[in-house]
Amino acid sequence: MTSFIVKSLFALVLLLGAAGGLAWAADPAHGADPALQALLVKRAAEGERNRVLNSMVLGLAALQAGDHDLARSAFDDALNRIESTHGQTAQAQHARQLWYEEGCKDFKGEPYERAMAYYYRGVIALMDRDFDNARACFNAGILQAEYGEEERYRCCFALLYLLNAYSCHLQGDLAARDEQFQQVKALRPDFHEPDWSHSFLVLVETGRAPRKLADGVGHYELKLFRGKGFTDVNATVAVGGISWPTYPAEDVAFQAMTRGGRPIDAVLAGKVKFKDSLDGAATTLTAVSSQAMLITPAFRHSGEASAVVGGVGLLGVASELIAQNVKPRADTRCWSNLPDTIHVVFLAKAESPLELTVSFLAADGSTLNQATLPAAPGSPVVWIKNHEI
Repeated sequence: MTSFIVKSLFALVLLLGAAGGLAWAADPAHGADPALQALLVKRAAEGERNRVLNSMVLGLAALQAGDHDLARSAFDDALNRIESTHGQTAQAQHARQLWYEEGCKDFKGEPYERAMAYYYRGVIALMDRDFDNARACFNAGILQAEYGEEERYRCCFALLYLLNAYSCHLQGDLAARDEQFQQVKALRPDFHEPDWSHSFLVLVETGRAPRKLADGVGHYELKLFRGKGFTDVNATVAVGGISWPTYPAEDVAFQAMTRGGRPIDAVLAGKVKFKDSLDGAATTLTAVSSQAMLITPAFRHSGEASAVVGGVGLLGVASELIAQNVKPRADTRCWSNLPDTIHVVFLAKAESPLELTVSFLAADGSTLNQATLPAAPGSPVVWIKNHEI
């Protein structure tokens, strides 16, 4: 059956106002996991207003629990609804205008959250060796990172380009692979191109989700901040007794706090007000990347200060915040189980054993905790999120 991803890039899947009867009951097939069962019950109870948010949280929790069927269906559910108002079709653009003008409060997420939903769905497609839909997901995630609610920005989500390049490589489309990787190099000059014969990718996620706070008169302004309460900022992957450093490919909090690499001061009804400086939007990638460079010569640091934001210049261009027709206070609902940083390492086929040991590290390089996980036979990707920090 053709996946929703391909279809959703070309057609409107859901109509606004079709919420009635869409909240599913808890699925008894997943009753063995109390945490997933509770999330299913919560999604059903809260209805369409929080449907996308609850499906995002459920999908990531199911992926962590190893329930790929539930993760797949939960992300499909969220992305179908996202496409209805935040796709690139004329119908979706019109629906998006109505969505704001009518003050609709159904959660659809900020651009970084929508991009991350496509990221996870694409990772699942890679696990399934469904490379067509993996590419479609990563391309759709790039579009979500480019398009805010009202304006178009430059996409600086390097990880999506990297995963797109990897998907193209696995499909044998080398020209497309090289084109996508050029985007990675533009954003991450210190990332050394992998040996593409090392077609085994490990994705490691650390830290806690970005935070949203309401600010300003009447709490109308939405402000975004880095998550707090975590100390895991780096990771290594041990293979057969040999430890490999990971590369910090994406700073999720930085994606939340910027548009096109420019730091956000506040968001109001889809309109962005930009900061004049980098304050409050500093990325963790440079510090973590520098540590990775010290661990291994396999990666090279550019030594350029401009690499602080992956090669994207922060222009500091200010725009006026449009405050006409002010809507109710800022929506601070957020995807709470997202990570702060996503790290990658490519391993050779001979280095893809039945077990991997991932060590989660503090800023000083000390080990906080470890996890051992299997590498599924035939899967080109292994994914893990730190459960304990």
